[in-house]
Amino acid sequence: MLFPVSCFAGIPHPLLSAFIQHLTTLTCNFGVKTALEEAEQEDDKIYKEAFEKLLASWIGFILHQDELELPEMKVQVIEVINCYLKCNLGIPDGLRNKRKSGAVLEDKDDYDENDEEDRDKYSDQLSSIGALARYVPHHTIPLLARLLEEHVTRLFGQLQRLHQSGAVTTADNGSADSSVLNDLNEDIHWLLLVSSHVLTIHAEGETPLVPSEIMNYSIKQSNHMDLNTTLKVLSSPGERFDSIPGADQVTDSVIRLISSVFRLCEVENRAVSANLAYLLSPLVGSSAMWFLNRWCIAYLLPNEKHYVEMSVALKSAFGRGSEGAQWTVAFLLDKVASNLSVWSSEVQLAEDTVKLLVALVENRGRCQSVMKCPVMMSLVKQQCSGQSQLSILPSNVKRFLMKALVLAGSGLDEQKVLQDEYWNLVLLPLHERFKTVLGRPDFENSFHNDSIRLEVIDLIESAVGVSEATRHDNVDMLFSFMHPVLTECVKLTGIYHNYPDIVQSILELFGTLVDRQICLLSPANSRKLYEVSLSLIQIYAKFNKDKKVVDPDAEEDTFSDITMMMLLLSNLLSKDYVDFGFSEDHATAPEGHVSASDVVLYGVNMLIPLMTKELLKFPSLCTLYYKLLSFVAELFPEKLCQLPEDLVNTLIQSMELGLTNFSVDITRVCLEWIGHVAGYVYNKPDTTSAYIKAAMDHYLQVVFQMLLLESCFDMDLLETGSQTFFALICCNQEKFRQLVNELLTKMQNEPKYYERLSTAFNKLTPFAMKFDLTRKTKVRFQENFDKFLVNVRGFLCVK
Repeated sequence: MLFPVSCFAGIPHPLLSAFIQHLTTLTCNFGVKTALEEAEQEDDKIYKEAFEKLLASWIGFILHQDELELPEMKVQVIEVINCYLKCNLGIPDGLRNKRKSGAVLEDKDDYDENDEEDRDKYSDQLSSIGALARYVPHHTIPLLARLLEEHVTRLFGQLQRLHQSGAVTTADNGSADSSVLNDLNEDIHWLLLVSSHVLTIHAEGETPLVPSEIMNYSIKQSNHMDLNTTLKVLSSPGERFDSIPGADQVTDSVIRLISSVFRLCEVENRAVSANLAYLLSPLVGSSAMWFLNRWCIAYLLPNEKHYVEMSVALKSAFGRGSEGAQWTVAFLLDKVASNLSVWSSEVQLAEDTVKLLVALVENRGRCQSVMKCPVMMSLVKQQCSGQSQLSILPSNVKRFLMKALVLAGSGLDEQKVLQDEYWNLVLLPLHERFKTVLGRPDFENSFHNDSIRLEVIDLIESAVGVSEATRHDNVDMLFSFMHPVLTECVKLTGIYHNYPDIVQSILELFGTLVDRQICLLSPANSRKLYEVSLSLIQIYAKFNKDKKVVDPDAEEDTFSDITMMMLLLSNLLSKDYVDFGFSEDHATAPEGHVSASDVVLYGVNMLIPLMTKELLKFPSLCTLYYKLLSFVAELFPEKLCQLPEDLVNTLIQSMELGLTNFSVDITRVCLEWIGHVAGYVYNKPDTTSAYIKAAMDHYLQVVFQMLLLESCFDMDLLETGSQTFFALICCNQEKFRQLVNELLTKMQNEPKYYERLSTAFNKLTPFAMKFDLTRKTKVRFQENFDKFLVNVRGFLCVK
C-alpha cells in the first residue's frame, strides 16, 4: 500500500466507508477478470497481477482495523472471500473455466509435472485470502467445511456409482464421467489450498503455531460446543457429517473443517481397497498431503507453553496425552502407508506423502506417538526388504523416506536396546547395498551401464536423507555409519568424473553432512571429515584441471560443482567458531590438531586453478568465493600469513582480479580482505613472512592508484577504501612517502598543482599524527582523507 493506514484513519467516516466499498467492488471485478483470463488461457496475466496487489492492499486495513473504526468492513471482506471462492470453483458453484462466450473449458486431470504447482504459483493470492479469512473466521471456516464435505460426498457417490455399475475398468471411463470427476477434483484441490492458508501460516524460520484468530474462534465456540460430538465427528471419517446426531449445531467448526479433510483421505483409502485407485486424482492426493503436512506441524501435539489459552476442542482432539492425538497419528500413518503402496510412481504425490511422514517424526512428542503404531515398523521392514513398492520410489523421494526413518529412531531414546536394533534395521541394508554395487567384480567395466548408474544415484540420495536426519543425540552414530560411505564416494567421484549428475549428487551429500554434523563432531571425527572432504576436492581437481569440453552445458555444470564445494568449505569453516563437539578428554587440542581454517585455505588452493575468469562472472559463485576468503582473513589472519609462498601468490592474484574486474560489492570484499591482512601485518610484524610484507607493499601502490588517480573509482567504496589505505600506510610508511614523492615529482612542471597537492598531503598525514590502528586514529584519518579527496582528486584524475 502506497500510503500508511494512519492517513486513511483521518478521512471522514462516510468517505472512508465509500472508499472501502469501491475497493471491494474493484477487487471482486478484477477477481472475475482473472478467472476469465485463466479460462481464455491468455499469456499476459495483467489482471492476475493487479488482483494480487488489490488483495495485498486489504491486509493493511485488517491489521489496523482498530484505527479505522469500520465495523462494517467485515461485510466487505466476506464479499471478497466469497468472490475468490466463486472464481476458483467450477460450474455450477463458481466461474472457473467459464469463457467470455459462455462456453466452459473442461478441467484436465493429466497435469504437466513440469508446470509450477498451484500452491506456489498462486501463493501470494492464497496468503492474502488466508489472512482475510482469519479476519472473519465465523463465516469462512463453516463455509469451507461445508463446501469440502459436499464435494467429498459427491466424489464418494460418483466413485461408488461407477464401482457398483461396473461401467469402468480402466482410467479412460468415458467423457461424461471423466468430466464430472475432473471438475470435482479441481474444486477439492482449490478448497484444500484455501483451507490450508486459512488454518496455518507458514513463515520461514518461525515456529509453526495455530494462528491466534483460529484459536480464539475455537475458544469462543466452547459455550455451545459439545466435546463428545466434536470428537465423534473427528474420529468417524467413514461416516457422513450429517449422519451424526446434532453434529451441525454443536461441533467445533475448526475440528469440522479438519475432519472433512480426514474424510477425503478415508474416501481415497476405500477407493484403493476397491481397486479404484486409477479413478483418483494424484493432484488432489498431493494437495491433501501438503495440507496435512502444514496442519500437522502446527496443530498435532503442540507445545502448550506457546499459548496463553488453548481451545478445549483442539486440546482434547490433538493435545499431548490425548487419545485423539494418538488416533490422529495412527490415521495419518495409515494414509501414508496407503499412498506409498499405490502412488510410488507419482513423484509429487509420493514426495508430499513422505514429507508428511517427516513432519510426523521431526517433533519428539509426535515421534514417540508414531513409534507406538505398528504401521511405522511395517514401513521400516518394507524399506529394508527392498522388495516392496517403496523400492521403486523415485530417488529424491527415497531421500525423504530415509530421513523420516532415521528421525523415527529418536522416538526410542528411552529404550536403548530397541533403538540399537532399530538403527541396524534401518542403516545396515544401505551399507550392504553399497558393498554389493561397488564390490561387483565387473564394476570397473560396467559402471557406465544405466542400471548401475541409477542404483548409485539412488544410494547417494538415500545417504543424503540419512545425513539430513542428524540430531545432537544421533550424530556420533550417524557419522560412524556415514564415514565409510563418504570414503567410497570419493572413489566414485574419480570413476564417474564424466557424469555430472553423479558428481553433483556426491557433492550434495558432502555438503549436507558437513552442514548438519560438523559443529557437533568430536575433534577426532572432525579430523576424519576434514581429510575425506579434502580428498574429495583433490580428486575432483585432478580430473577437471585443464579439462577440455565441447558440451555447451559443461560450464554450468562446473559452476554448480565449484559452488557446492565453496559452500562445503564455508560450512567446514564454521567449526572454528561454533563448536559443540567437545569430547570428555578434550582439555587440550589433540596431537596433530588441524583447524578448519587450515583445511579451507588448502581446499581453496586446489579450487583456484579451476576458477577461470569466465566462471567468476557468475555472480553467486564470485560472491561466495571472495566472501569466504574475506571471512578467513577477518577471523584467522595469522593463518593467511603463515601459508606457503605459492599459495599466498595465488590468493594475491585472485584479490587483484577481484579489485577491478567485477561488481562494486566484490571490490569492497577484496578491499576488506587486504585491510584485515594489513592490520595483522602491522600488529605482528615479527611473525609475518617477507613475501606477505612485499604483498602489502604492492597493494599499497594498487590502492593508492585506485583511490587517487582512477576517475572510475566508485565513491560508495570510499569508507572501506580509506580504512584499507590507512592500514597499508601503517604497514610501510616509507613506501607511502615514496609514492607521494613520485606523484609530486610528476607535478613539478605545474607549480600551482604541485603546491596544492603538497599541502593536501601534509594535512592528510600531519607530522604529529600517530600511525596506529586505534579507532581514534582511524576516524581522524577518515576525516582527513575525505577533505583530501575533495581538494585534489578532481585535478589528479584529469592529469
